[in-house]
Amino acid sequence: MSTKRRKENDMSTTDNKPTSYIDTIAPAPHWGDDGITADQVIRSALVAAQHQLEWMHESMRSDMKLERGSDAHKAATRKTMMHSISFVSQAMVADLFTTIQGVEDADADLIATLFVAHSESGDYYPEMIWDWMTARGIDPEQIRAETEAEIAASKITETNNTEKSTN
Repeated sequence: MSTKRRKENDMSTTDNKPTSYIDTIAPAPHWGDDGITADQVIRSALVAAQHQLEWMHESMRSDMKLERGSDAHKAATRKTMMHSISFVSQAMVADLFTTIQGVEDADADLIATLFVAHSESGDYYPEMIWDWMTARGIDPEQIRAETEAEIAASKITETNNTEKSTN
């Protein structure tokens, strides 16, 4: 997606102008942008991590006030976990790119450009995970089969638990 088209679809801007400090100080780089740098990726990840951390704390405060086991508590806990995972992911991106800059600054911007392109491609990681596992002697089909069996078993357990709680 071109930068112009992306900005037109970006809900955080009005008339292609940033609407917040976050949008101004650390706009996220996107596939197709020219001159993506490691600093852009780091700054965007740091801001996103802090943003998610604040939402995580708010979600935690909310879910602690709810009755454990209630549907509202379960929903709030899922929201807390969503923000927690996003926080940790963004913190790891910032950490990784800061480390890359420290070790190999000359290639950090190229790596950042590739990272942005890969992370916005819906099919890149599923295909590459498969290839990387195969190259390391891990059978991805076996992982898939075991995981599918685990998922099926969890559905049976969920069904049994639901039936017990309604009886």
